[in-house]
Amino acid sequence: MFKDIEKRIKSVFKLLHITPYPHHYATGTRGTLYEIANKTNRSPKMQIIKPNENYFDEYLKACKESFDNNIDEWKPFNPDHFDQWKSCILSIYSDYENGVNIPEEMPRTYTYWCVENDTFIGEIQLRPFLNETQAKTWGHIAYAIRYSKWNQGYGTQLLKKGLEKAKEFQISDVYIACHESNIGSIKVIEKNNGQFINKVKESEDIMNNLYLIKNS
Repeated sequence: MFKDIEKRIKSVFKLLHITPYPHHYATGTRGTLYEIANKTNRSPKMQIIKPNENYFDEYLKACKESFDNNIDEWKPFNPDHFDQWKSCILSIYSDYENGVNIPEEMPRTYTYWCVENDTFIGEIQLRPFLNETQAKTWGHIAYAIRYSKWNQGYGTQLLKKGLEKAKEFQISDVYIACHESNIGSIKVIEKNNGQFINKVKESEDIMNNLYLIKNS
């Protein structure tokens, strides 16, 4: 959620407020899923893509929705600094994917965007190269859904897409964490066959539920 990808941007031009990488999606929490429970089936037109310039304006709109509605869990950058963000974000994503120029304690992280036709829906972060201890701390998958798409079933489908990506890396035991009070995320994980493992203390005032999904 972790002050990672966006933390690095912040160190460059100090424009971020709350960041969602890669502990994802706390007010930076590790592996937290920010979504309301699934209610409807999604269109097959929903796709998972690598971030690209074609959706920058849509990403900006999604970010503005978070600022306008005080959604602290996902504020990837200050909309007033869009030009700075778009000038460096793709190279930062690439660095995290390749493990280059990132803090020593941060895991390699792949970022994917979820789109439907011309609309940006949300994003996934996949951390495929974790040992078991790291996996139970960071979680393999994290994601966020833009505010205007909450409560429309995207969360369940986006996590499903994340599991498909994890399978490409031959991750059969997928660990995911979410805030113990995040009922929507809990339901999304359970809909994807998540099994509760235990509670993990992230900070003095934040407890996460840790789940395991068998991804065979």
